[in-house]
Amino acid sequence: MTASLVCKAESGHPELADVAFVLARGMLITIRYDEPKAFDLFTAAMHRIPGGCSTGTVLVTRLFRNDRRSHRGNP
Repeated sequence: MTASLVCKAESGHPELADVAFVLARGMLITIRYDEPKAFDLFTAAMHRIPGGCSTGTVLVTRLFRNDRRSHRGNP
């Protein structure tokens, strides 16, 4: 799957960068040519996710989840 994510949003000159997500053998691999801030923010918040992200399938599910429950500590 490929998604276009905003990069450099705070710079005044935001750009879109394509990110490919590959789920294979229980691992999540991202292919990206820029550093969207969303990845750093998610990584910093991972310790608050109940049960963690033990597999790539769980990780991609939590990463794509876009509701408030994932940020309040609910599964």
